[in-house]
Amino acid sequence: MKKLRIGVLGGTRGLDFMNRVLNGHPKAEVTAICENHPGLKAKIESETAGTGMRVFSEFDEMLSDGLDAVIIANFANAHAPYAIRALKAGVNVFSESIPTQTMGEAVALAEAVEESGKLYCYGENYCYLPHVFAMRRFLEEGQMGEVMHAEGNFINDCSWKWHLLTRGDRNHWRNHVPSTFYCTHSVGPVLYATGRRAVNVVAMETQRMPHMAQGGARSGSAAMEIMQLDNGGMAKSTNGNYRRQYSADYRFICENGTVESDLYQFGRVRVLHPAGNGSYSLKEWDAPYVFDAFPVWSERDPAFLPPFEAADVYLINCFVESILGNPDAQEYMIDVYRALDMSMVGTLGYRSILEGSKPYVIPDMRLKSQRDLWRGDNKSTDGAISAGDDLLPPNRDGFPDVADEVYEKVAKEFRDTPITSGSH
Repeated sequence: MKKLRIGVLGGTRGLDFMNRVLNGHPKAEVTAICENHPGLKAKIESETAGTGMRVFSEFDEMLSDGLDAVIIANFANAHAPYAIRALKAGVNVFSESIPTQTMGEAVALAEAVEESGKLYCYGENYCYLPHVFAMRRFLEEGQMGEVMHAEGNFINDCSWKWHLLTRGDRNHWRNHVPSTFYCTHSVGPVLYATGRRAVNVVAMETQRMPHMAQGGARSGSAAMEIMQLDNGGMAKSTNGNYRRQYSADYRFICENGTVESDLYQFGRVRVLHPAGNGSYSLKEWDAPYVFDAFPVWSERDPAFLPPFEAADVYLINCFVESILGNPDAQEYMIDVYRALDMSMVGTLGYRSILEGSKPYVIPDMRLKSQRDLWRGDNKSTDGAISAGDDLLPPNRDGFPDVADEVYEKVAKEFRDTPITSGSH
C-alpha cells in the first residue's frame, strides 16, 4: 500500500508532533517540512539529511510537492489562511490549533472545505484524552439520557514560562489574544462527548491579573462562557491563567445521572446513578488508554503512554484513517463544522464580553443562510489582520499601556534561560 504523503508547516511544534506520532507509521509518512526561520530551517535540513525529507521555506511550494495532507502547526492565531490555501490546492488539512480568529475566517474556512471536497480535521487533543473519550463512549450507550448540564474547565497558569512562550515580543499572539481564545480545551470536550452544539453564548472575563500583566500580557487573564445547547440543556466553560494548579476536568449531568472526570485524579471517571430515597450509587474507574473505534497504530503501546501522547496518537490515526475512507474514523474525527462549533463559542463569547455580556447567537456553519450573516466580518484583537473599528481591545477595559521596559525584562529572562519551549 502506498503511504499518504504528509507535509508539516512549522518546524518546532510540527516537528515535535511528527517525531512523536508519525515516525514509522505504516499508512502515512512525513515527506516535507516548511519552516521560514533561517536558523531553524538549516537545523532541520542538517537533521534530515539523507532521509529524502524535503525542507521548504515557502508554503505554496511545499503544497505542490505531491502531498496528500498537511499538518498546520504554525502560530496558533494564524491557522485559517494556511488551511484555506491548502484546501484550495487540493490537500487535506489537519489543523493543530485554534481554527480561526475571526467570524469571516470561519465562513471562508467552511466554504473552502466544501468547495475542495477535501477533509479538514481539527486536532483538539483534549477531546481524545482517555477519560474524555471514555465518557463520550459511555454517553453514546444512551443509558444516561439527554445531557441537561455540562461543564468543562481548563486552568493552566502559564505565567511561570511566559518568557519562554513570548520571548519578550510585544506583538506575540499570546500577549493580545482574547481571554476566550483557548476555550476549545474546555468547550471542545463538552461538545465532543455529548454530540451537541451550542446555539448561543454569554461570556465574562476577569481583569488582567498582576501575575500575567508583569509578563506583558494585555488580555483578560481568564474567561467563562455560558451556553444554551441545541437540545435545551446548558453548558459552562472556564478557561485561563488562574492561580491554581493545572486542571482539565469535565462534568455531564444527564436525565438519568451524572458522568464526570475527577478534579484531582487526572484520568479517573465517575458515574453516579439515582439509587432511591435521595441516594446515589457510585462507580468509578481509571479510563484505559486503549481505543477500539478504528485501527490505531503507534510505535509504543498506547496503554503505556502519558494521556496527552495517547490523545495525539489517537487523533492523528483518526485523521489518517478518515482520509483513507474509514467511516468509523470519520465519525470520531472533528470536522470543520464541529471545529467551528467549538471555536465560535470563544470568538463570539469575546464579543459578548465587550458588550457587557450580551447574548450572541452562534451560527450553524453547515447552513449557508447563517454563514451569510458573518461573511467578511474581520473583527479581532490582532493588529496584523484587523484595523480601525475592526481592531478589538485585548481586554474588556480597553488597550492597556505597557511600557517597553516590561518586554525588555521578559526578553532578558528568555536570553538568560538555558532552555526553550516547544510552543509558539
